[in-house]
Amino acid sequence: IGSALIDLLLQVAEVEVKRESLSPKMRESLESAGRRTDGYFVSVPAFAHSVQRQSKTKSLGYLVLRSQAKAMMDLTQEDMLRFVAPKHRPMLVEPRRWKPSAEHPEGGFLMQPAPFIRTTDPSVTCLRWYSPQRVVQVMDSLGRTPWRINRRVLKVMEEVKRLDLAIADVPPNSDPTLRKWEEIEQEAHQNEVGPEGIKKLRIEHHNARKRKQELQSERPTFELKLQVAKDFANAPRLYFPHNVDFRGRTYPVPPHLNHISDDICRGLLVFAESKPLGKDGFFWLKVTLANLLGKNKIPFSERVALVDSQKELILAIARDPLADESVAFWSQADDGPWQALACCFELADAWNSGDPESHLCGQPVHLDGSCNGLQHYAALGRDHAGGTAVNLTPSDRPQDVYTVVLKIVKEKVEKHASAKLRKKPSGEDDLSDDDEEPVEQPEAAAQARKNKSRGTPTAVRKQNAERLIELGVLQRKVVKQTIMTICYGVTTVGARQQVLGQLEDMVGDQVDHGELKVLARYLAGLVLKSIDEVFERAMLIKSWFDTVSAMLNKLQRPTSWVSPIGLACVQPYKEKRFITVLTKQQQVSIADVDVKTVHKCKQRMGFPPNFIHSLDATHMMLVASACEREGVTFAGVHDSFWTHPATAAKLNVIIREAFIELHGRPILDEFREDIRVQLGGLEPPELPAQGELDLETVRDSPYIFH
Repeated sequence: IGSALIDLLLQVAEVEVKRESLSPKMRESLESAGRRTDGYFVSVPAFAHSVQRQSKTKSLGYLVLRSQAKAMMDLTQEDMLRFVAPKHRPMLVEPRRWKPSAEHPEGGFLMQPAPFIRTTDPSVTCLRWYSPQRVVQVMDSLGRTPWRINRRVLKVMEEVKRLDLAIADVPPNSDPTLRKWEEIEQEAHQNEVGPEGIKKLRIEHHNARKRKQELQSERPTFELKLQVAKDFANAPRLYFPHNVDFRGRTYPVPPHLNHISDDICRGLLVFAESKPLGKDGFFWLKVTLANLLGKNKIPFSERVALVDSQKELILAIARDPLADESVAFWSQADDGPWQALACCFELADAWNSGDPESHLCGQPVHLDGSCNGLQHYAALGRDHAGGTAVNLTPSDRPQDVYTVVLKIVKEKVEKHASAKLRKKPSGEDDLSDDDEEPVEQPEAAAQARKNKSRGTPTAVRKQNAERLIELGVLQRKVVKQTIMTICYGVTTVGARQQVLGQLEDMVGDQVDHGELKVLARYLAGLVLKSIDEVFERAMLIKSWFDTVSAMLNKLQRPTSWVSPIGLACVQPYKEKRFITVLTKQQQVSIADVDVKTVHKCKQRMGFPPNFIHSLDATHMMLVASACEREGVTFAGVHDSFWTHPATAAKLNVIIREAFIELHGRPILDEFREDIRVQLGGLEPPELPAQGELDLETVRDSPYIFH
């Protein structure tokens, strides 16, 4: 029925345009449909139906407003977005308390329904048979945290958009000019541009086309966030109802503006209640600004000194945030330009007040976990070396696991680059290092020719290593994302894509995409090997998780467990059976959710990261519960915990105590006993041996979250 109605709309909705404005392709299309095109004005359909490929296996149909119709309506993109009213928006009153159930949950919004557990299959929530009361209490507590819009940041953001400055992730108002490649190539040949010049032009054209495609989603996404902020700019209090996914991770229900989103959203939000900074609060506000500037690898005292040294510049930023010197400072903040600007405003207000410790402040400060997934792995395995690398043990300075891994990666690359090649009897180059793995000699002539044309693996490895050093891309940010996600199940392919993305950002304007893919493949392999060396015990636990999940797969049972906070976690991955429905416009594939066969690959690959996610979710909930008891304002973003500057020191203590409480339980032993029951008599493998990490030392480690 829906397709038939769309078909009618396509037939009857028309606009009149001048014949001379029609493209040859449009004119041909109209004539083939039997429409007249010989008049001064020509009627053309106002809408068009198109199908766009999203991936190798998925395409989506769209109903598109033609440019001619849009021009006649004289609407800006902002005006167009007003037709798209978000279903879930921030609330002006406290959310209703949750009453979870499998079919008809109550809570959150007063009128709009929302699920308590985010899932497409309500049967896996197990809410028919139990009630997760501790989780419910935390969700109610998080939903009652009041927020408001930071109007000063909003004003600057609107001005940046109006002036089309395109800074701090605010997209430009128009797309970059994109010429056809054929025109560029023809012009290059006429000007006798050489092969290297052609290659550079091709890279520039590829990047311009990619950027134009990115802006198609970035611009409307930004506009939606900005529109919600403007709509609620004068509200004294905002509330965000929260729900959880099947692992227990919490999420605000309103999607377009919330503190869990990107820096633009976070910069626009402050706590509705302001509290005096006090001595501790003034200290932690400076620490937060230093963190946002990317200076979180130095002791707290040095971060404060760094901010104090920039006092005059920060005061100038507050007076004129869009002056050239001001923009150069805050818009380049590594971990959040708009949040950095908000902190500059607060610090300037505190200094200008004459009594900074009495200044009322609602700006959130953050305490972030040090590669939190690996922290949980290190605690599970009592891994002292791994725990030290992620700040579970006391230290005068914060440890940086990314730098530790990067050092090993650099050593491997330098070793490959400096290795001398020698000639094999077959005439091929090989590395002279004695400890390198031997390369099998090709026996067939065809294989020999293939190797000769592309170089032996060892020779190619040397070339890749030399190229990486030449480009200067062996930096912390290249390895960071892969290290962060290794405990969350990143695959070899995923690691390559992560490294490739970083390489494209760094040298994509000077290196061909094909060469970058080769370099990313080589570098990602080294990063994964280096991580295994640093976190050997964590990888043993991950391997044990894989084995257990494979045993459950053989019984066609989804991998399930009960998190330490009492949430029943069941992985929802099943084989999908699609039913294809043919309509007047396109075919539509509908997934059958009643299939009982588990998706073995997703069950096995998803279990290690999902189990760790359930632990970080439990830790966050333990912290939230303790904060409510202590009267500390709290907001959480998975492994980033927020509060007022005045209560940051207390939150730091609560975080450490909750971590010790969580991992003081025999989590893996309890899970193994649970699995023994699920396997129906089959014996799960023995747990990997534990190390010598003393969890009590966490109590004296100030940088576990910093």
